[in-house]
Amino acid sequence: NSITTSLLSFMILVGCYSQPTDIEIERQVKEYVLSDVEESYTVKNYEKINGIEVDDKTYIAIVNYDLVAMSGARKWRNYPYREVEFTFIKAEKGWMIRYKSRKLKKT
Repeated sequence: NSITTSLLSFMILVGCYSQPTDIEIERQVKEYVLSDVEESYTVKNYEKINGIEVDDKTYIAIVNYDLVAMSGARKWRNYPYREVEFTFIKAEKGWMIRYKSRKLKKT
């Protein structure tokens, strides 16, 4: 019973958290980025550099990452993306990416 009570308390706390966790942001950003490219790509050097809580249901995560090709026959360039803004909206099932900014700084 104490395990059930602890688990329920944890779930309530996570559900009430005012911003997505860094782990959740990273997972969703990588899934979002990779959903729009060929299978031969991966995300490397991911780093959350800032976050802005707009209100209790909107959070903007600012991240850096490199989009790179996985090993293959051809040599691919790395595509570094810097200061990319991802907007998260708090929904019934938790925090979800709503959109990514188009303002990118490539290095």
